Amino acid sequence: MRLKPKIYDEIAFDTDAAGDLSRKIMQEKKCLHDIYAEQYQWMAALTDRYLVGEGKELEIGSGGGFMKLICPQVITTDVRRISGVDMVMDAMDMPFPARSVRSVLAVHVLHHIPDIERFFRELDRVLTPGGGLVAIEPYWGPLASYIYTYIHPEPFDKQAPSWKLKGGGPMTGSNQALSYLLLKRDAKAFQAEFPQFHLRYEQPFGFLRYMATGGIWLSPKLPAFMFPVLRGLESTLFKPLMPWVGLHHIFVLQKQ
Repeated sequence: MRLKPKIYDEIAFDTDAAGDLSRKIMQEKKCLHDIYAEQYQWMAALTDRYLVGEGKELEIGSGGGFMKLICPQVITTDVRRISGVDMVMDAMDMPFPARSVRSVLAVHVLHHIPDIERFFRELDRVLTPGGGLVAIEPYWGPLASYIYTYIHPEPFDKQAPSWKLKGGGPMTGSNQALSYLLLKRDAKAFQAEFPQFHLRYEQPFGFLRYMATGGIWLSPKLPAFMFPVLRGLESTLFKPLMPWVGLHHIFVLQKQ
């Protein structure tokens, strides 16, 4: 039995207006803004640490995010026409020359791409050798699996027979367990299909602090002064427990 809040049934997630509203909330809701700002900085650091060569830096599925404010050199894109995004683009058909992109950044985007194999073929085409993908996706640990299965509005199907999505819009079409399928359950099949992509880094993260923000659509569950405390706990006491309690994970796939 799903326990998701009723507000999720009232939001037209696939519309441009929902994207604009989520962008506004993410920038004005300080506890959530701080988390995403840290994630953008983390992604930038991993790009510099693991990816080599020259070329464009590209974010796909920029949507309601604000990566451009943290990393002004990044070209932001989305399939929806959302204010503040540089260009409308389908990640499965990127309008860039071969070997012209150094890094593709994606925050909770991969599990919305209808044909992920087509995306990786396109990614292989546009990336420079040594470039790669830096992505944040829902994690698959025990706590994350429970929350995504019973509380979160998007599907989370570890038993999906295919990597392809069955349908839906830009946001409602999804399987939040996609990175589990690619990197865990079907890791050998993924490596055989795309041997040029090597997993260089992977780390689960995010626990009490993110849940306390209420995410984009729900109100914060704790007063503002508690969020730095939770941040400290997550970076110390809870850090070894992230494989069990982490809600998200960040990973780097490098083209070699």
